[in-house]
Amino acid sequence: MKKYVSVILLIVMVFSIYPTYTVSAKENCNWKKLYGEYLQENFSDKKECKAALIYVDGDEIPEVYVKDPDDICMANEGCWLLSIYKNKVRMSSVPNNSFKYAPKKNRVYYHQGAGTYIIDTTRMEKLERGKVVTLWTSMKDVDPTQLKQPTLYYINDKQVSKKYYQRYISKNTSKYKWKTADKQLKSLNTLEKQLCE
Repeated sequence: MKKYVSVILLIVMVFSIYPTYTVSAKENCNWKKLYGEYLQENFSDKKECKAALIYVDGDEIPEVYVKDPDDICMANEGCWLLSIYKNKVRMSSVPNNSFKYAPKKNRVYYHQGAGTYIIDTTRMEKLERGKVVTLWTSMKDVDPTQLKQPTLYYINDKQVSKKYYQRYISKNTSKYKWKTADKQLKSLNTLEKQLCE
């Protein structure tokens, strides 16, 4: 009998050391309060901002995408992605250029075209521990030192051929259904009221 009890205790101990990735009921109920308080504390001077609840990662708690309409360059870090990790709001700056996300697939994608010498840049990221981390970047630019200015292609800062560049971007973006957050934006005040309900 003692042998069986020992085996059962060992099994219980082994399974108890594995972390769980599900969101607790308490955490699930608190997300509105956490976001509401965070927005009031950190964006009280940015009431012109727009915001939207979006689902980036695979849990049941949405992320908050905040966009500053005053970022007229559309290329600077004029947007933020708020996420909850371990019952705390984490904020990441994200570019304000064609922000797209794959709902519940944990992928965020940015594309910026036409700049001084830089023709095209893209970046794919994911949420990890509540913060945005880069998976890969690409850039297509013109070499200003050359008379005919050949176009150069880069993936993760490594020069590649045009064919490889196009194939890489297509392969890594075509497997997702992208959504833009801009169509879901509402005033920060409206979102704060929604979070208080």
